[in-house]
Amino acid sequence: MPHAKTPEAFSRVVIDAQLEDVYWNQRVHEELWTRELQPVFEKEMDLVKEGNYEFVTLFANYLPNPLYLSQNWTINQLPIVFMKESRLRWLCAMQGYT
Repeated sequence: MPHAKTPEAFSRVVIDAQLEDVYWNQRVHEELWTRELQPVFEKEMDLVKEGNYEFVTLFANYLPNPLYLSQNWTINQLPIVFMKESRLRWLCAMQGYT
C-alpha cells in the first residue's frame, strides 16, 4: 500500500465493507481481512518500528476503520502505535488521533 494512498485505502475498504455487510457473512469478512488486508497492514506496522511516522499518524486518525476490519488486531497494535518510549511516534499518533 503506497503511503500516499493509505487514507484512501482505510476509507475505501471500510466503506465498501459496510455497504456490502448486508450480503456478507462473518466468514467472508474474516477471509478478506486474513488473506488480503492483514498482510498489507502488517507490512506497514513493520515499517512503523523503523520510523514510519506517516502511517502512525494515519492509523490513529482513521482508528475506527481498522477497528471495524479487525478489532483484535487493531487493539494489539495500539501499544506499538502509541509507544511512550518513542516520543516522536507517540506525538505523531496523538496528532493523528486528535
